[in-house]
Amino acid sequence: MKQLLPTLFFLLLVALGCSGGREQANTSTPPPGPPMPVKADDLIKAYKANEIAADEKYRGKLLEVAGKVSDISDTLGSLQVDLGISTKDFEMVTVKCSFPDSERPKIAKLQKGNTATFLGRGDGMTAGLYVGLTDCSLK
Repeated sequence: MKQLLPTLFFLLLVALGCSGGREQANTSTPPPGPPMPVKADDLIKAYKANEIAADEKYRGKLLEVAGKVSDISDTLGSLQVDLGISTKDFEMVTVKCSFPDSERPKIAKLQKGNTATFLGRGDGMTAGLYVGLTDCSLK
């Protein structure tokens, strides 16, 4: 029941296309240079500690994020995979990776609980529920 309310809130945000009131990063071209490697747990911790500082470090940058797969879904026509950590308080914050449909065959092979590494562009934290990655691909 505790997880139902955040899930419903998240679905409402997705349905409304809410971006947390921030300007959207330009997604037309990837940033130059190699991807910045970061563990999903460390990315989440950075955003929970100071969202502004984390945005300066990660938002709009090409990231190579590794973590444990906690969810795999096709939500409103968008392929999404969550890499997450759970705390002792049953709080769940994830890194939500959005994939183009061309990645569907690869995503279909993933299993919850397994470790995976994704390349994607950092998109900041949304409503304290997840850290977004866009234009993702499975590494």
